[in-house]
Amino acid sequence: MDKKRFEIELLPCYKRIYSICVAIVRDRDEAADAVQETYARLWKRREELDELESVEAYAVKTAKRICIDKIRSREVVSEEHDAGVTSDTDRLENADELRLIKTLMDKLPLNQRKAVELSAFGGCSNDEIAELTGESPANVRQLLSRGRKKLKELYNHYTR
Repeated sequence: MDKKRFEIELLPCYKRIYSICVAIVRDRDEAADAVQETYARLWKRREELDELESVEAYAVKTAKRICIDKIRSREVVSEEHDAGVTSDTDRLENADELRLIKTLMDKLPLNQRKAVELSAFGGCSNDEIAELTGESPANVRQLLSRGRKKLKELYNHYTR
């Protein structure tokens, strides 16, 4: 993808990507950073974009992942600070547990995983999740319930 096509196809998506980022991270500055990082990643992968059916969908997906990563890293720092974690052993245990949860989340069906990520890591309400995923609010509640239940079962299985 050349510069001109990149500008034609992706720059008009800016407002949509920005609004999605604001909905996920709930901070305009952090959302702007996420959008900038999204466009930087897309530019680095511009050669691969020609093969995609929907470049806009790929851009939105990339932005969502970046936002979720920002929230996860923010929560890890916040949890460590709130818990008063001081020892290296405690930090390693928390990091191991977070890695386990991420691994277990990958075992959930895609729609459940997205709903749980947006709820737990994104702080999104059910209505916001419904808007972002295209599901009905009732279906989002069901996905969250089933996803949390399955995640709890998997966690208990791995920690015993």
